[in-house]
Amino acid sequence: TISCGKKENNTSESAPNEQPNEISAVPEAAAAAQDSTGTADSPAAEANTASFSTKGIIGAYLKLQDALARDDAKGAAGAGKTLLNEFNKIDPKTVQDKKRADYLDIVADAKEHAEHISHNVSDIAHQREHMAILSKDMSDLVTAFGSETRLYQAHCPMYNEGKGAVWLSAGRDIRNPYYGEEMLSCGSIKKEF
Repeated sequence: TISCGKKENNTSESAPNEQPNEISAVPEAAAAAQDSTGTADSPAAEANTASFSTKGIIGAYLKLQDALARDDAKGAAGAGKTLLNEFNKIDPKTVQDKKRADYLDIVADAKEHAEHISHNVSDIAHQREHMAILSKDMSDLVTAFGSETRLYQAHCPMYNEGKGAVWLSAGRDIRNPYYGEEMLSCGSIKKEF
């Protein structure tokens, strides 16, 4: 069991006996090569996926996650703006045709939440509400399109009146963005990408 009812200063705790479900993300170019239609191996299909990368998006999201874990609403607002800019840099035409509709659906929602976070510099609770939904979108994005770096999906069972929420992190250390210093180590690793 994991107790999240009190403040913890040790940021590297996770559930002691819990093993994450290992999920190996397939990079987008490799996913295209595995397309069952066989068209992904054509030069046109390779060009279609070659320039799409989640790297900038993930980097901006991780800065947002870190700012909220540090209770830094101003930093979170700045990171939210950077994340929105990273989403806007991506030309949807660079996303594989068969996955483009999924990408557009995920990103439309994620951009809305990044924008809310960027505009609410004085309300960290509101930023955290949007972070919970944004984190679900980011998990969907990484599941569908992969990541160039190893990521972990953590889960806080206490957030949202016990309904819980997930977030992505670059390391296994639990640094909860929903409670910050109040309960920084609340949560456990659930997946590895």
